Amino acid sequence: MKFLLTAALFCAICGAYEISNGAGMEAFRDREYERAFVIWTQACDDGDERACLNLASLYYNGYGAAHRLDKAAAIYARFCEQDNPHACANAGSVAWAQDDLAGAAVYFERACELGHANGCIDFGRLQVTRGVAIGAQEPRVREALRRGCELSYFAACQTLTNLDSMKFDSKKSQKKSNLNLNLNLNLNLLF
Repeated sequence: MKFLLTAALFCAICGAYEISNGAGMEAFRDREYERAFVIWTQACDDGDERACLNLASLYYNGYGAAHRLDKAAAIYARFCEQDNPHACANAGSVAWAQDDLAGAAVYFERACELGHANGCIDFGRLQVTRGVAIGAQEPRVREALRRGCELSYFAACQTLTNLDSMKFDSKKSQKKSNLNLNLNLNLNLLF
């Protein structure tokens, strides 16, 4: 009997999370960002991980709330510490947007370790951008790009292939190739 009550309570909680996340997504799709913000804030306060990550995206993009990279970063970091690969990749994107390249590298590498293909390519691209894809860091960069390629992310395969042809100015640590190093922001809402 105790098991059935516990299971029923768990199902009720899960159902509440689904309802609140669904209501938030509906509001977001209807461009009612303030309402989505309120719904996801409450659901996040109640412990709904997806609502928290969606809330972070609202903060990052300034939808329904002020554009607050610090709040988005805090939410993503919290869930990255709990081994959520999407949170790690997004924490890296926020750190990069804040010019914290060392922090971004740590988050992207963790996302890659957790099997997030975009995390792998973003780690590799960031290291290339920083000019540290050669020398002591090269094996780590190559491994991240190889993992991204194995996860069927074509950009990782292409970057890995082009890495050998890249030339760096050791004084300025800037790339000298035409390799496209656009940041892949992974700030998508979780459905």
